[in-house]
Amino acid sequence: MVDLDAGVRDLAQTVRPATMRSLDAIHLATALRGRSRLTAFLTYDKRLADAAREAGLPVEVPA
Repeated sequence: MVDLDAGVRDLAQTVRPATMRSLDAIHLATALRGRSRLTAFLTYDKRLADAAREAGLPVEVPA
């Protein structure tokens, strides 16, 4: 678990695309904050996966 602190909230407001749903933006912002410890960003959501790839995260879709 990761705390939803002001840094994550602020970053979630800036992730792209701007039309991203709020919980997806928080998910992505949390991953971006912890990217140095991240092995893969897991999601079934294509829009979220595309945004994560665009942000430079390693994305995997679980089977």
